[in-house]
Amino acid sequence: MMSKTESFDLRAEIIAAELIENGADPKRVLIKADGASYRSKRLDVTNQQEQEDEALIVSEYLVLHTSRDGLYDSLPQGLFHQAAPPKNANEYEVLDYFKQHRKEEKNARKFFLPFETAISEFSISIAHAELTAQIQDKRSPLAQRLQVYWNIFGLLNDKQAKYLIELLPIFYKLRNNEKATEEIMTLLLEVPVKLSLSNNIQNAELISTSSANQFGQTLGADFILGDTLFASDEVEIVLTLGPISKRKATTFLDPKHNNYQLLHTLCDYLLPAQFANRIAFEFEAIERFMQLPMSNEQVPLLLGHDTIL
Repeated sequence: MMSKTESFDLRAEIIAAELIENGADPKRVLIKADGASYRSKRLDVTNQQEQEDEALIVSEYLVLHTSRDGLYDSLPQGLFHQAAPPKNANEYEVLDYFKQHRKEEKNARKFFLPFETAISEFSISIAHAELTAQIQDKRSPLAQRLQVYWNIFGLLNDKQAKYLIELLPIFYKLRNNEKATEEIMTLLLEVPVKLSLSNNIQNAELISTSSANQFGQTLGADFILGDTLFASDEVEIVLTLGPISKRKATTFLDPKHNNYQLLHTLCDYLLPAQFANRIAFEFEAIERFMQLPMSNEQVPLLLGHDTIL
């Protein structure tokens, strides 16, 4: 246990809750009040010891001794034994009195111990609930409740779940905030994410029939029948993921993979519904070209990204 020279003081309930969280049996962790004598000079937990059950020798309790008032201290003085030594007692009688007083006090505290244990179970339960409420991963009570109705936590690891739980209360404030959305998606997808708007009509110029050929226009590519340059006025949001490896990129293209489902779920929640979305990749410098597989090596080829027909 920590020494009395420590500069911090932990409540017995907190220590018990930590022990339970780390696998201790809640029914085997007890808090025993030894009285508030010298409390100003002591920590809340003065000692800890393993104690065998007198009825079941095979079982052990971990008893946390605290410098607090128990039920015995709350009752009127002298209820269980004489409050003070006789006035005419000599030195030996006074010593005998204090020995008897300590023995009776020990027995009285032992009598109240089951009641104090039942009361301390509630305080330990509250401390344990507060401790588990601070857990911000898939094991947290909040995540367990949300997972019943919202399957996004099944797509996340513990680190991603921690970020999501922290961000949930302010999600509605971050919608349509480009910079914040980039940072959130970067945290949750664990790859760099950049957002940009693509508006084809912005750079489009109408080209007359007589001058179309000199600009190298191609039928079906940049103009349609009627000799008019084709430009859509539809604005779309481009999500650029990267720099990223090709193998990592394939996880965002496979509908069965968690990354694909998570990406599209976040798009639904964070991006404006009136715009279409398009996913693009920025590959790492060493992978920005088409690589043919050598022998049995499997090298992903991504059509439209590093492989063009």
